Amino acid sequence: MAGRAERALARDLADRTGAPVVTTAAAVAAALLRHGRRVRVRTPYTADITDAECAYLRGHGLGVSSAAGLEIIRDADIAAVPPDRVLQHADGDDTADALLMSCTNLPTLSLLPELERRTGLPAVTSNTATAEALLATLGGRGPGT
Repeated sequence: MAGRAERALARDLADRTGAPVVTTAAAVAAALLRHGRRVRVRTPYTADITDAECAYLRGHGLGVSSAAGLEIIRDADIAAVPPDRVLQHADGDDTADALLMSCTNLPTLSLLPELERRTGLPAVTSNTATAEALLATLGGRGPGT
């Protein structure tokens, strides 16, 4: 079952700390499911990591219409990806319900409106999904609530 170890780890951390725990991976899957089932996946990662992320998403009931990674290995290099490269990376001719721009270190927040305009898809990023899950977990009102 997809995410079993992740859920066990989150429960263990919550038990040890007495605080609620949110994982980015689960938050991303939940956010994507709110937009439909078919996802265009874009990551800064190497193919093996991108493939593992797609397998995780499939295990949560999502279909992957296309997937591509930037093949970046060093975390510092992910943070330095220029905006035009991020925007170009989001492009695709597949049929999808949503766009996932994965990685909490990929600079996407300021690009959200342009990503959605350019692709015609609702864009989910690791950071926006995590923030929405945190708000929901802590009782705040986030988008769509």
